[in-house]
Amino acid sequence: MLPQRFPGTTLSSTHVGSMGGLMALRRGEAHMAPTHLLDEATGTYNIPVLKQLFHDRAMVLIKGVGRTQGIMVQKNNPLGIQGVEDLCKARYINRQRGAGTRVLLDYLLKKTGADPAAIAGYDREAATHMAVAAAVKSGGADAGMGVLSAARAMGLDFVPVRDEEYDFAVPEEFLELPAIQAFLAVLKSGEFLKALEDMGGYTGDRRGEIIQIRDS
Repeated sequence: MLPQRFPGTTLSSTHVGSMGGLMALRRGEAHMAPTHLLDEATGTYNIPVLKQLFHDRAMVLIKGVGRTQGIMVQKNNPLGIQGVEDLCKARYINRQRGAGTRVLLDYLLKKTGADPAAIAGYDREAATHMAVAAAVKSGGADAGMGVLSAARAMGLDFVPVRDEEYDFAVPEEFLELPAIQAFLAVLKSGEFLKALEDMGGYTGDRRGEIIQIRDS
């Protein structure tokens, strides 16, 4: 939507997982990094990790979308998977270390007392939600965690496990850049909200809200 509403403005996106994006931001390789990292100690998304990684730099968090994470399975869920505790009976495909989805899985496994070593394929990694969905669709795996929109795109069934907060970390000095302001305008637009609703599994009640990150 950016080049349509703001000619000459484009978004160049590289998919490296939440932690990979934040580290790229620290190295000065990006203006913005999407993040959905859950802090196990507090149950809070994104703010604790930003305080930890950027304690020496003024940062803001742009609220993005709420989205539903779940387990993508074959049509009709032949293995009867109802939650992460059932993954021990499936051939699983995981996300890479540092991805928010991987962090969430590990958190849920710990909460339920499930052993990652008992999951066949726990160490098999894919870089995107769609790559996980494609592996399940092709029969290369029985299950993988991802978002509802990816499951729908591949015609898979979906077992919801948790809603999460998918936001955008930006160094404060970049906030007034024309490209970031254009991004904000699109994020807050009705057109973007409709696209979210059409994909399914997303909410946008707080999109565009700006939170100052303070190391305290």
